[in-house]
Amino acid sequence: MGDPDSPVTTERERIEATPLTLATRIATTRAEIAKSPTPLPVRLSDRHVAMSVWVFDDEAIVATHIGAGLGQDSVTLHFRRREAGGPFDRYVEHFEALWTDAQSPQRD
Repeated sequence: MGDPDSPVTTERERIEATPLTLATRIATTRAEIAKSPTPLPVRLSDRHVAMSVWVFDDEAIVATHIGAGLGQDSVTLHFRRREAGGPFDRYVEHFEALWTDAQSPQRD
């Protein structure tokens, strides 16, 4: 997830110019994840860009945020792994690079 204290998050909030800030949406998402009966790992990144990637085994959901639009205005794509080096693998590589560089958040 984007680091709510990051300058990247602050800039995205400026672009979106909405009362429901990105930092608030990050906090809400973290609160919902914390309710899971199975612990889910979370890392915060200041490298986030206007894209969200969720990876599930051989499938991935990618939301490409467009311009000043909010997440719900995104184009969302569903990828299945069909071949080595294809679109699925490229998005997984992107996700893994962000995950490696991200930090585990401090306990709230």
